[in-house]
Amino acid sequence: MTLRQVARETGIALSTLTGLTTNRAQGIQFETLSTLCSYFNCLPSDILRYTPDEE
Repeated sequence: MTLRQVARETGIALSTLTGLTTNRAQGIQFETLSTLCSYFNCLPSDILRYTPDEE
């Protein structure tokens, strides 16, 4: 599965998916998270990980 395929099938912009997969995104919209969870049939905790900011 490629990012392009996910983008095409979900309607999420490729740039958004790229930002999320390279840890460059500053945040995520709830609608995007919901779409990804529906697409992958998972919970947010299955695709998100909390990492505290470094001081």
